[in-house]
Amino acid sequence: MVRVLHFADFHLGVENYGRVDPQTGLSSRVRDFLDRLDELVDFALRENVDVVAFAGDAFRNRRPDPTYQRDFARRIARLSQAGVHVVLVAGNHDLPSMLVKATSLDIFRALNVQNVHVSARSEEVLRLSLSEGRELQVATFPYPNRSRLLVSDEHRRRSLREQEEVLRAQVTQSLHDLTEYIDPDIPAILVGHLTVLGADLGSEQRMSLGYDPDALLGSLALPVYDAVLLGHLHRTQILREEQPLVLYAGSLERVDFGDEGVDKGFYLIEIDETAPPPRPLSYRFISVSARPFLTLQVDARQGQVMERALRAIDEAAEAGLIADAVLRLHLHLREEDVGLVDLTALRQALEPAFFVAAIAVNVDRSERLTFRGALEQLGPMEALERYWIARGVSAKRREILSQYAQILLEEVH
Repeated sequence: MVRVLHFADFHLGVENYGRVDPQTGLSSRVRDFLDRLDELVDFALRENVDVVAFAGDAFRNRRPDPTYQRDFARRIARLSQAGVHVVLVAGNHDLPSMLVKATSLDIFRALNVQNVHVSARSEEVLRLSLSEGRELQVATFPYPNRSRLLVSDEHRRRSLREQEEVLRAQVTQSLHDLTEYIDPDIPAILVGHLTVLGADLGSEQRMSLGYDPDALLGSLALPVYDAVLLGHLHRTQILREEQPLVLYAGSLERVDFGDEGVDKGFYLIEIDETAPPPRPLSYRFISVSARPFLTLQVDARQGQVMERALRAIDEAAEAGLIADAVLRLHLHLREEDVGLVDLTALRQALEPAFFVAAIAVNVDRSERLTFRGALEQLGPMEALERYWIARGVSAKRREILSQYAQILLEEVH
């Protein structure tokens, strides 16, 4: 059996809902992401995996902190030194804005790190020599950057709809061209970073700006492959169960509340290399200990606002749901009871949580509201929450605004 471990969308450097360690200067959330990668590497070494296929977005942005690059490289080195082949396919967050600049993954190629194969600029087919004379073909498809695909002025002058059609046609053609280099007698997988039309976008839609070139499932599920392993969308999902298997591993760690309750991890795929196509194949999802995200909904529209809120917090704590969680509290109440909300008491009750993202007060009518307590005693997020409520901002919009405000505050700090 050829054993392939597939993961994607690591996004090292995401610091949402974390605190800065004064000794290291790093966010506590960075530790979360590194712990997940350690789980993956330990599993790969323990289970004697032949290939680790990474489908893009190693870092949060295209110019990662050198500390993040070092910590990522240390874990890749553990795999490399153990004889595991590591295929790194570039995602949109790995690619620079200008094609002439290096990607965040190019350092592995420049240093010629043993057993590490980087595919960042163009599609290619790698032929990996495994132990005991076995082989695996890995077709790679880095993120289809618009600037690389729309090279002519004629294409750039077209409407967005026409550009979309051109991009999809070029992606389809590139995927087809790869198959010409595949030997049907050797197991083959496709590892790519792109959007498949109709897939669940998840949190990546909120992390990307601009139009995203996509592909049709039929242009990926080609019979020359035993499996198609994808990155770019953060929710794990199987698009096709029959061969060739087509799936997204999803992100390795939870990024935001869009991932609340969603399992995180990676896939282990086993291919019987001794059988003719279609080769027998099995796969299973391996869950990791991702940071829990929790939304506490408290309905206090019948009165007893603080009693109901504190009781709900106590019950969640007794159930083991609050400790170590990134948490937000949504308190639903009548307009006349808004003045009874004691944000300080709620914050104190939620102290066991890893991080309190927001305490949202939702009322039936949105008018100018007053709160008990001096404004100067509030933290910036609490003050913003009160301001938005007083301005009549809806709960859904306050949630989005609070996420951006948290990011801005972290940048300031």
